[in-house]
Amino acid sequence: MVTAAGHEWGTAVALEAVRMPAEGVCALVAVGRDGSEETVGSWSAGGAGGGLVEVAGGAALPPEGIDRFEVRTAEGRRLVTVTR
Repeated sequence: MVTAAGHEWGTAVALEAVRMPAEGVCALVAVGRDGSEETVGSWSAGGAGGGLVEVAGGAALPPEGIDRFEVRTAEGRRLVTVTR
């Protein structure tokens, strides 16, 4: 689950996920309606048997400027897409 809240500086973002299907470094990326991308946060994933992941961060994009969020591996492979 991804939540996003608007602020004067952009968007506060939080991710809650269980059993991410990857090992190693992953990142939550905000993809703008204009195609721009901003990394909201990153973490080290433990694979399919991993537990709860909670990551909070922010993006300079306003909430209405965000098209979707993507969870990606360090190599850029998209694992999950969350549309708004």
